[in-house]
Amino acid sequence: MESILSELRLAARSLRRTPAITIAALITLAIGIGANSAVFRQGVGLAIVGIIAGFVGASFLTRLMTSLLFGVSPSDLVTLASVAALLGAVAAAASYLPALRATRVDPLVTLRDE
Repeated sequence: MESILSELRLAARSLRRTPAITIAALITLAIGIGANSAVFRQGVGLAIVGIIAGFVGASFLTRLMTSLLFGVSPSDLVTLASVAALLGAVAAAASYLPALRATRVDPLVTLRDE
């Protein structure tokens, strides 16, 4: 707890000494965090829509594919849930990597290019 208070005191002193640099640093952090969460949220949101569509499609198509299934019933919830969890984990990892890359980009360079 004491270390947090000392960090807050240091931040307040640096804000008083150089307010422009401190505000620029805070804006840079805010832009980076916003980019990271926006990219991740968009990717995971699309994955959730795809998983829901997959559940709906699977519920309709399993009756047609009963002769192709060996050792698994057409309405096996454990199999459906494990496949959905695996696809969700892959989609989260695939969304995290671009979000991580977006945080490494300097926001000032990005704003200058636009």
